[in-house]
Amino acid sequence: MQDLLLTAQHLSRCSWKEFHHMFCLGIHNYQSPQFIGNFNYPQEWIDESESIDKWIMNNEKKIYEWQREFLLDYKDEVCSL
Repeated sequence: MQDLLLTAQHLSRCSWKEFHHMFCLGIHNYQSPQFIGNFNYPQEWIDESESIDKWIMNNEKKIYEWQREFLLDYKDEVCSL
């Protein structure tokens, strides 16, 4: 969860606000003890995941372009990991 929140924080500074919004829609505590073993997630989470999947399919090219720019902008940091 901490990594997701850190990523969301970084994306909030990104000029592509829709990307940040869609990323945040998918942040839920799937590892909560109440869901382990039964995957009985709230319907709202399922609905959000369907809209996120559709958004990804509709924006696939732009996502790849954003990812490429991100990797080039942070090449030294990424390569040092």
